[in-house]
Amino acid sequence: MGVRSWTIGIAITIASGIGAYFLVQTGGKHTLGVKNQSKPFQEQWLEQLATGNSFEQLIEQGEFAGAAYLIERRFIEGKALYSQTVKAWLKALETTTDTALKRYIAERILAITAAYQPDTLYLMYWARAQAHRALGNRMESVFELITLLRHDSTYVPAHVQLARLFLNINNTDRATEHLIKALALDPDNPQALRLLDSLRNTFTHRDSLLNRKSIES
Repeated sequence: MGVRSWTIGIAITIASGIGAYFLVQTGGKHTLGVKNQSKPFQEQWLEQLATGNSFEQLIEQGEFAGAAYLIERRFIEGKALYSQTVKAWLKALETTTDTALKRYIAERILAITAAYQPDTLYLMYWARAQAHRALGNRMESVFELITLLRHDSTYVPAHVQLARLFLNINNTDRATEHLIKALALDPDNPQALRLLDSLRNTFTHRDSLLNRKSIES
């Protein structure tokens, strides 16, 4: 399926003698890049690509963000899928501990998902939820996950993450609701079981509701 932009055009900008691609959404809400920065990440990745490093080599080196950047360039050229690009950036988001890079990746994900029609709806909402979570936008992440579950109510990771998010804002009723749903779908889910133990230890008066047998029945 060809990749088409809904509302944006592609502008090619050359900075410091190195070509980089940026997609700008009409109205300037999102850009595929970080505004008002010297873009050290892109320069570093472009230098690696210029020395002949392939996608596979970047992965072997643990340079997941650079690999995602390469996939995105292919995506812009119509040589990679939306899902491949988003998954690559998600992998980079999961593996980085650098705060600035994490923010850059999260903004990249939000820009791509805002600009292009997804080939997989659940992936779009899941990716946006992770990006908002990384940026500290807790309620936006909750909204994306709830929207995801309207399309696929059986997606266990969304229920687990919602349970954790609701616990973080002390909404134990909603946390319990999603935890029960997660364990009903996947009784041995390790993340859900850890949250279950946390709830049991914190709210002993809810033991009857959080009883494992009642969840599995």
